[in-house]
Amino acid sequence: IWTQDLELVETIDAHPVNVYSLAVLDDTLYSCSNDGTFKAWNWGTWDAKKTILEKQQNDIIKIYVDNNILYASNDQGELFCFENEELTASYYLHEDIADLVIIGPLVFNARNVDVSVTEMMGGPRFNYMSRGAMIGRFPIRRVGDYVCFLDRSARNVFVHNSTKEEKFKRVYNIKAHDMTISAMAALPGKEHIMLTGGFDRILKAWDLTTAKNIGRLDTGICINDICGGEPGQIFISSNEGYLARVDCTFP
Repeated sequence: IWTQDLELVETIDAHPVNVYSLAVLDDTLYSCSNDGTFKAWNWGTWDAKKTILEKQQNDIIKIYVDNNILYASNDQGELFCFENEELTASYYLHEDIADLVIIGPLVFNARNVDVSVTEMMGGPRFNYMSRGAMIGRFPIRRVGDYVCFLDRSARNVFVHNSTKEEKFKRVYNIKAHDMTISAMAALPGKEHIMLTGGFDRILKAWDLTTAKNIGRLDTGICINDICGGEPGQIFISSNEGYLARVDCTFP
């Protein structure tokens, strides 16, 4: 656990194997792993609060928060919904999940070759309905009112509308990088700006009102992930253990 100035606060021995995803909701940090567990940690004291799921046969690979609802998914296509850390619904999407974005009842599931959209119908039966599919692959991120994900080459970014009414129409195809993109994020405080990075070590900024490149920075590292911080601030990491804060200034 790090401060905004990258001073180490705490180290949690959370899982015996890889941690796949983290999320924060209210005063709790959540983690999941390929050990089949989904855990909660008290914010600030960093002690164990609760094991929400355990002894799962499949890897829990993604945690997501939307409208104060907590979601966890595994690599076999199961999606679990929690409120107040109690399981309220589960859906089987019939396809593996590599990365996802959830907006209200809509689940955007990104895999290796396509992105599917599923609508969760709610109780009492908790049915679901397929709303469409698009060519593309993970990672997938929400940037403002758009959903953004990679094309199959993993070097370009597809920008799509995020509503049924707009039929998830593609708005832009951004020729972003010459090498594989591995990370995307919205810039906090400027949600119309998307940041991308990957194997070419270049962090780029894109204005999604025009699809124009408005900034670039040679970071010197292969960017593995991008995470938002305070307004105008992001953090980038590499699989070599490098972590850096980048302060972004745009009009």
